[in-house]
Amino acid sequence: MKYQFFVGLALSALYGLVLAENEYTGECKEIYNYIEGLGNGEDEKSYLPDLLSCEVDNNGNVISLDIFSYCLKEEDFDKILSYQSIKSLHFDTNDSYHSSSYDELRSCGNMKSLPQALFKLNNLQTLNLYGYDKFNENEISSLPKSLTSLSFGNVELQQFSINELSECTNLETLELYRTGFSKDIDFTPLKKLSSVSKIKLSNSHSSETVKKYFDTLFITYFENLNSLNIIEYTFTHKSVDHITSLTNLKELTFGYCGFDEKVTIENISNLKNLEKLQILGTTVHCSDEVDLFSNYYCPLTVIPNSIFSLTGLKELSITDQSEYEVTIELPPLTDINKLTNLEILDLHGNSLSVIPSSFGDLNKLTNLNLSDNNLMELPSSIGNLSSLENLILNRNNITELPNSFGNISSLKSLELDNSYTRYEGLSSLPDSFGNLKNLENLYIHDCNIKELPDSMRNLKNLKNLKLTNCKLSTFPPVLSDLTGLETLSIIQNHMVNEVPMSLSKLSNLKEININNNDFIQLPSSIGSLPNLKILKAEYNEKLESLPDSIGNLENLETLYLLGSTIKSLPDSFSNLKSLKAIKMSENKLSTVPQVLSKISSLEEIDLSYNEIDDEIPESLNDLPNLKRFEIQGNVNIKGKTLTNKSLTYCSYLSYRDYYSKTITLCKAKDMDCLEYYDEQIRNCPEEASTATTTINPTTQIQLLPQIQLLPQIQLLPQIQLLPQIQLLPQIQLLPKKLPPKKLLLKRLQLKRQLKKLPRKLKLKRLQLKRLQLKRLQLK
Repeated sequence: MKYQFFVGLALSALYGLVLAENEYTGECKEIYNYIEGLGNGEDEKSYLPDLLSCEVDNNGNVISLDIFSYCLKEEDFDKILSYQSIKSLHFDTNDSYHSSSYDELRSCGNMKSLPQALFKLNNLQTLNLYGYDKFNENEISSLPKSLTSLSFGNVELQQFSINELSECTNLETLELYRTGFSKDIDFTPLKKLSSVSKIKLSNSHSSETVKKYFDTLFITYFENLNSLNIIEYTFTHKSVDHITSLTNLKELTFGYCGFDEKVTIENISNLKNLEKLQILGTTVHCSDEVDLFSNYYCPLTVIPNSIFSLTGLKELSITDQSEYEVTIELPPLTDINKLTNLEILDLHGNSLSVIPSSFGDLNKLTNLNLSDNNLMELPSSIGNLSSLENLILNRNNITELPNSFGNISSLKSLELDNSYTRYEGLSSLPDSFGNLKNLENLYIHDCNIKELPDSMRNLKNLKNLKLTNCKLSTFPPVLSDLTGLETLSIIQNHMVNEVPMSLSKLSNLKEININNNDFIQLPSSIGSLPNLKILKAEYNEKLESLPDSIGNLENLETLYLLGSTIKSLPDSFSNLKSLKAIKMSENKLSTVPQVLSKISSLEEIDLSYNEIDDEIPESLNDLPNLKRFEIQGNVNIKGKTLTNKSLTYCSYLSYRDYYSKTITLCKAKDMDCLEYYDEQIRNCPEEASTATTTINPTTQIQLLPQIQLLPQIQLLPQIQLLPQIQLLPQIQLLPKKLPPKKLLLKRLQLKRQLKKLPRKLKLKRLQLKRLQLKRLQLK
């Protein structure tokens, strides 16, 4: 990908945000608890975004840690970095200019000096200092001598830093992301780093990258360099000639680089020891200034035929050379069979229309990616690729595979995805397809396949099958014989009738996805799948019920039934002791299924946009692990909101309920999980108190906490009132006959105005548990 480092950083940050507390174990859990506890101070900010990821070994010892340093103090690092088992440590930074959950922490800035605890990690092997932008003297020289990999980023190194870096003599890998050097710097001390064999240099700064020429001076001091990865730099004739003179190189990557006009890499044939060559796309930042709205391309206009003289190549990637305004000349692929040691070949995104038959001579090839080209067919010689294990043919115009395809006996994974293209996709599979007895993964998206060949019954090692948006009208019977299946996804095929009873033969299934079809019911045999963990049957609009046998799925963790017409859940549902998430949005439920309160493992419940006119069962408050609860968009949700301590997200009202004046649901407790529209929910009345209040008959009533009674109340000998009463506009007449001594009302809703009470009303004590009044006049 174009910005691999930054995408990785973003994903790492996202991973840290969503990682649940209970997913950390061992010493990582200790670190999590410590950082979480930092937020309990006076500033009340959450420090948890500082923890991106943490990994432990089999004994629970932390071995890898990825953190931001925002707002962390020296004593915090003393705790976080107190584990001698740490082998990999990343100090990251967040470059995003958007408003995010990091804004409050970022206000502290990055750390001003490296923590002392870092220097004591005697087993540290990998250190990424991307989040540290200014070194102090003696910091680099104090780094653990055990380091073998060191990364810098967004920093300008001074002469003292280079001098100290030369003392890290065990370094094997050095990575510099947008790293500059002070003027007239002397790199000579770096000659001491004789063990450095791998260097990565990146100028990438996402959309703010500007044109920068590659300076070869830095790499001249590493005599044993055998791996060079250069990203988002621009090359001149001179810099290319220098790189092609590094005859010890085994790996060379031009990652989204630019080239001056008429620059070629013809002399790459000098690199006789090269085993890996990657020419990945081109930069769109050939401008000296940041331009967020235009792209300036300067690609390598000719990929030379001399590449095919590199007979030691094991991996060749020439990708994304067809997306630019400049025409790029690719070499004829007929000579590719000279690369007899090739194991990995990636030619995606090059507008190739023909694959020569010479491909069939690559008998060591294990991975082939021909995606995003204009291929209409494959040569029959592809069946000669006896070592091929992974083949990706996404987004081409291939409508059929040659019958020789079944001869690729080592094939384990095949992808044919025509999503987002104008092509109709594969129309059939050859009968020889059943000969692929080592096939484990088959993914076909957007195709015209109407039936599967009977020979597919032989694919006993197939573990993952995904057929999306094809033309299958019924459940293919051959699938019931694929007993090795662990994941089965037949999505958006508009299959009708029923899932067959023979599904029970697939006892190894862990996941079933039959979304967007027209199934009317699931078979009772589905309860015979002991290993099933995920069941998705979304948007099967004719699916009205679930079989009782579903309660036999004791390992089921996820159940998605959105967009069906299910009206209730079977009682056997209570047996799903492993169920963590149930999503039943857009069904026909009229009540909240009581059975859900019996499944203590539940973490997520979604009953939104059904037809529920019912109270929320208070027994749902007993679910100890419930984190997400959604019930918005129904007819009328009554009762009280949930108060589970574990809740992090809860939604009771939709946008259409926001201005409603008939909301009967009340808020049992203020919760952080509540969503915006839930602001309309009123507080629930408090429960009855045992205290009594005596009212002086000659004076106006003195109101108890949160009671509002209009005009004066005159004369009742003794009234016992709740501490909290919420009043509504209208009152309904009380019954004419009342008990003579004591009236106990647990709930009284009065809708019309109370004009008069029964004439004979003699009460010594009135106990009200829940009374909603706006106007009450007693005489």
